[in-house]
Amino acid sequence: MIAYATFVVVGGGDWMPMQRFLVHIMPLLYFLVQDGLLRLRDTLQSLRWGNRIVSLVLAGQLAYLLAGAAEARLVQGIGKGPLLTPDEGAHAYLARHVRPGDVVAVTQAGLIAYSLPLETRIVDIVGLADEHIAHLPVQLPHGLFGRDDGFGKWDVDYVLAQQPRFVQINIYGTTPEGNYITNFTGNALLVSDPRFREAYELVREPGIEGLFVRKGDR
Repeated sequence: MIAYATFVVVGGGDWMPMQRFLVHIMPLLYFLVQDGLLRLRDTLQSLRWGNRIVSLVLAGQLAYLLAGAAEARLVQGIGKGPLLTPDEGAHAYLARHVRPGDVVAVTQAGLIAYSLPLETRIVDIVGLADEHIAHLPVQLPHGLFGRDDGFGKWDVDYVLAQQPRFVQINIYGTTPEGNYITNFTGNALLVSDPRFREAYELVREPGIEGLFVRKGDR
């Protein structure tokens, strides 16, 4: 538990809701929480105001859980449908333009891979869903507690060797020199590679961000 918690802290916070990093240890957490609550109850009930304290603890826990559920429903909109509808953004553009057998390299593999035809081959640049990248050794050029290295796995040569027709990158702006600003070292190395710059151009359409297409292959 301590080792996994340390991994989550070192890896950084998760931008997605519902604390998905905890899913792997939820069964163990349930047992530990139940055992801890029983021990706490036995300890508190031995005190003079034990029953009242137990009641306050339970009421506080219930209020905390209800507040979290209310935030998820009312603030984050969980349960009200997809946060991004299939007709928006880069995934919608790809769904309209990909051809059977196309290779698409993506950073956000989830929604894009889900919305594209099964005949499309997806190359996950981050490596979570790519066998080759997933089995590479970890590299952390910014250090263990540094930023932007993600899971520490990328392979620019491998991605370019797949000759993807489209490449989706998270881009947050450009430097005065014209270099793209990303939030992942693997992406930064890819978009700054001379081979990538020579072969790909940015799709410039309203609502489309960070999507590149092979030159002359729209």
